[in-house]
Amino acid sequence: MTYFTDPHDVRSLAPRATRHALLVRQARVTDMHSTLMGYYDEPDGQTSYVSLTLNPQGWETKREPRVWNSGSGRGRLIIAASPTFHDILSNL
Repeated sequence: MTYFTDPHDVRSLAPRATRHALLVRQARVTDMHSTLMGYYDEPDGQTSYVSLTLNPQGWETKREPRVWNSGSGRGRLIIAASPTFHDILSNL
């Protein structure tokens, strides 16, 4: 059984202003026994749309370093996870 967690605040997984490739973010999430499916930034008030990236294709795209945490608090990661024993108990 797999479920999607609430959109994960990128600040919890990436230090502010540090540049990392998507592959590094994926490895960090995999260490948590989950899968990084994609990412997006919440609208900043000037736009009303969300630019969602799911499973970006291409080696170069996944290797390109980018700043994941600009400090704005708008970055979100879409993570799929298997329920843990604690999750199962809390849903009874």
